Amino acid sequence: MLTMNLKARVEPAGCAPAMRDRVLFSVDAIGASTMTWATANPNGRPTINGDFLEAVVTFTGLPERNTDFGAKVARLMLDGAVHETKNYEVFFARDATNHPGGQAGSPNWYHYWGQVVNVGTTSYAGSSGSPTMARVLGMVDWSYETAPDKTTLYIYDEVVTDARAYGVGNQVSGIDNFVSTLYHESRHVDQISRADTLVPNVRCWQYGYSWNKPHNHWAPGPDGLWGPPPGTATASVATAPPFEPGGGDDASIDHPSWVHWPNVWPLPNPIRIFHPIEEDAVLYADARVSEGDFADHDWGDPGKNHMTLLKYND
Repeated sequence: MLTMNLKARVEPAGCAPAMRDRVLFSVDAIGASTMTWATANPNGRPTINGDFLEAVVTFTGLPERNTDFGAKVARLMLDGAVHETKNYEVFFARDATNHPGGQAGSPNWYHYWGQVVNVGTTSYAGSSGSPTMARVLGMVDWSYETAPDKTTLYIYDEVVTDARAYGVGNQVSGIDNFVSTLYHESRHVDQISRADTLVPNVRCWQYGYSWNKPHNHWAPGPDGLWGPPPGTATASVATAPPFEPGGGDDASIDHPSWVHWPNVWPLPNPIRIFHPIEEDAVLYADARVSEGDFADHDWGDPGKNHMTLLKYND
């Protein structure tokens, strides 16, 4: 519940009783939050406190949309016309979990900041217990036995921080780090999708291009078949892990210097970190987000519009 106390001084002194029935307070709505005036202030009609006119209004239940927060205006109406205005801002408790709808148990920052950009399917995953801020399972948990989730971006609590991806990306914090991370992981989803087109949908390729296991990164050999060439003792292709592609005359489709990076893809430029897979994602995110780019959308408390401007944890 948000409680607002409105107060206006009447001059000259002693005139408040004469003005009471000519004045109404009004405030902007906060999305679908339920607005209720105090019993003593029906429709914003003030009570008298010395030389002041006062009223209390409450809002119950957080609104659905991030855009429902932010800049608002309070008005003092005199004889039905706007006489005075006052600007104010409305925030949500960033780390609480009382937002309406969305993923149950997820924090408010995940619910509201997630509306700022659309990069596909996301899921709040709690704390990673490590510096990891997000991941796509199809990139880190590929296996022969089960199909990995290749499209969902799993977001961890650690994303609400000040970070620089792999020590080389743009320095971003709070909502900007959140959005940058979404773009970073969405690039991995794109990498997975494009790499899957490079391998056939049979046997050890049935779940697509492997990422954390460099096992099926092969094109058929001169005989047009995967596995050892005909006439060898192991010419039959196995039907269960670890299979046999790459065990004979097959041709690797990896870049000669970088395992997992297809040789038909241009390398990112520059490559400043341990692998082009992550460098590509860092460059992709950096091209879309710099510190402060999404600060105008941050109505969290703490946040970049709360107290000290552009400070994500204030």
